[in-house]
Amino acid sequence: MNLLWGEAMYSVILCDDDEIILEGLSEFIHQEIPDVWLAASTSNGTACKASIREIRPDILITDIRLPDCLGFDLIDCAYEVNENTSIIIISGYDDFKYAQKALKSGALGYISKPIDLDEFTGILDTAKEKCSQNKKNDLLNRRMFLSDILDLKLTDADEINAKAHMLNLNQDILHTIAIAELDTDSFHFKQYGIHRQQQAFQDFSETAEQYPADSFFLLRHTMQQYVFLVHAHDRDTLELKIRTYHCGVQACLKESSTVAVTITYGRFISSLANLRQSYMEALAAMDYKFLIGTSECIAYKDIRAFVCPTVSEPQNPGLLQMADISINSREQLDGQLSKLYHELISFGPDSRSYAQVLLEQMTVSLSKEIQQYDIALTDIFPSPMAELETMLKAGSLNQMLDKFRTFYETVADFIEHQQHNKYAKTINNAIHYIQDNLSKPGLNVNDVARHVYLSPGYFSLIFKRQTGETFSDYLIHLRINKASELIRQSTLRFFEISTLVGYENVSHFNVIFKKYTGFTPSQYRKQNT
Repeated sequence: MNLLWGEAMYSVILCDDDEIILEGLSEFIHQEIPDVWLAASTSNGTACKASIREIRPDILITDIRLPDCLGFDLIDCAYEVNENTSIIIISGYDDFKYAQKALKSGALGYISKPIDLDEFTGILDTAKEKCSQNKKNDLLNRRMFLSDILDLKLTDADEINAKAHMLNLNQDILHTIAIAELDTDSFHFKQYGIHRQQQAFQDFSETAEQYPADSFFLLRHTMQQYVFLVHAHDRDTLELKIRTYHCGVQACLKESSTVAVTITYGRFISSLANLRQSYMEALAAMDYKFLIGTSECIAYKDIRAFVCPTVSEPQNPGLLQMADISINSREQLDGQLSKLYHELISFGPDSRSYAQVLLEQMTVSLSKEIQQYDIALTDIFPSPMAELETMLKAGSLNQMLDKFRTFYETVADFIEHQQHNKYAKTINNAIHYIQDNLSKPGLNVNDVARHVYLSPGYFSLIFKRQTGETFSDYLIHLRINKASELIRQSTLRFFEISTLVGYENVSHFNVIFKKYTGFTPSQYRKQNT
């Protein structure tokens, strides 16, 4: 039986002192009634009450008269343990007073012996529909209750434990919060068109929801992130379930998409009163996916040694601003680290703790930023976490900052080298395309970026880095240089030259040509012939 929110099948207890009816209905339920589980069949009230208390059935089917009690006693017992139990009464007494009393007791139906199996099936289907609605309501109530704990709307441990008992949530097992998150910060994802991004979100959604329903309970989700409550009887089984789910998600997504999904989870808890703590730890672990690597399964215990527990995040806006170092601001690094040093030493004995927090933030921030270049820290360092540990354990504040400077420069050098090699061929391809299409009046950055399979914004960025010019400046210079060559080496008329280099309006061409050469086309021809 599902330990958290119940089985998809509905549990049934059957009680009748007529052995033939008991065996016949048991066999009929097994073979003919889908989505139900015959949890127990008994021939007396004492045994039936024991089964009710143990199983807490969704449906109770009982004879109205039993050797040791009335069926109404069993109804009361069922309602004590599960107020939503659906009741079906069977009786050999075709008497209105029994039917009336049964219906007043909350029974869904009353069947007289001999039993009409079609009638029995109809009433059982009605009971299943009621159970389905009850379970949906229970599911909603439990999700709201657990979400209130995560959102600090419920904080009192006694109140949480009491409500968990009322909602029949099992606390005799271990729980943890697990988070599955789609990596939308990667270079690959950002270069997707809108339709492909939507497909990636859809693939993630469909895959993330293929969780094992006997141990994963979905608490909330967005397009990018799914939050689960996961449970098991022991630590090894709980961890195995999470890692098995992670492997399953990765295997499914590998077939349909190149996007990465990271799974993180917090501490294992036995009381739901500690659920918020497990949730916050799972969120904290997610920040380290850029250090440990996306597509990984990360436990909070794996990164706990790198989280400084003795000091909260500095609230000084100036200090935080000094710690805001981008991979593209290399020339400012020494100045920023110097300012950071002088600010940190003002904290006296706490300077080391603050430095640890800030350097950790700066390292995580850099690791996120370089995703735009399709690079992870694991591509640069064998163990980014070991690099961070060495940095944070340095003997002095100066040594810590020096190690960060080395770390930063290693990352910056790697990116510069990679980008130069990676995009030289792409930009050469783009330049050839521009030259081949120079006569197209409407040639623009969107056309060229599309040709080399990059977004216009990112293409413009790397084009300027490789050529030293913006795309528009490069295109104008190329057109004017080509026009100058044609003016010098041919007898073509100026409107023909204008058309060949992409200007439909010869007057506009004349203005641009003079702006960049200092001469009108006719002056330039006279001077160079």
